Amino acid sequence: VLNSMEQMVVLLDHEARVIIGNGRGAELLNLPPALVDAGGSLRESMRHMYRRGDFGFEQTEEEVVEGRVAAVLSGRPLT
Repeated sequence: VLNSMEQMVVLLDHEARVIIGNGRGAELLNLPPALVDAGGSLRESMRHMYRRGDFGFEQTEEEVVEGRVAAVLSGRPLT
């Protein structure tokens, strides 16, 4: 079912590691598959995106990465 979805779907553990996903993140976010497949890390995905300039450089890498990971793990709806 997950693989038939067009959206990126991932289930993360408490350390923001991918437990299961449908692999769409690699295509949709232009990320290496290893970052979004089982065992991948949300933190490493955010670092990759930060380093290529996706978030600008007004904040430090750590501020962006930890802020985004905290937002995802908070359980609040995100868009």
